Amino acid sequence: MFATTGTGGRATSHYDKRGKTPESLPKEEIPPEIRQFIQSTINSVDQLEVLLFLMSNADRGWTVEEISSRIRVTPTAISSKLKDLCGAGLLSSRDEGPDGTYRYAPETTALAAELVDSLNRAYRESRDSVIQLIYTRPLDNIRIFADAFRISKEER
Repeated sequence: MFATTGTGGRATSHYDKRGKTPESLPKEEIPPEIRQFIQSTINSVDQLEVLLFLMSNADRGWTVEEISSRIRVTPTAISSKLKDLCGAGLLSSRDEGPDGTYRYAPETTALAAELVDSLNRAYRESRDSVIQLIYTRPLDNIRIFADAFRISKEER
């Protein structure tokens, strides 16, 4: 589970006895396989928190509304994140939609035991670095779209 939990079960920053946040590992010190997993699978901090919430509460299925109230993100946004996580083989769903339930159920044991557990540990120990990796990941689709509108010197 998250090291410190704030209102509504949402993870908060870690503090030492003086009220200061500990130094995060530089993003280069996060294991390469975790960095690759973040770059290929995790699109936002909310998506990561949905994944880690379901991993920490894997004993039952959760509806979109229940997850939304725990993570404090709109049901529409939660639905999108759940769909992506199911597509990545990390969750199973039963009767998708508002009445469906979602559960942490990775397709392979190695995926669960190594990558997601390591990502959970990295997020607890080095939250800022993991967040930085999420938001600085290559935005290939956006770049491809933007490049479609770029006019080269030869075309002018």
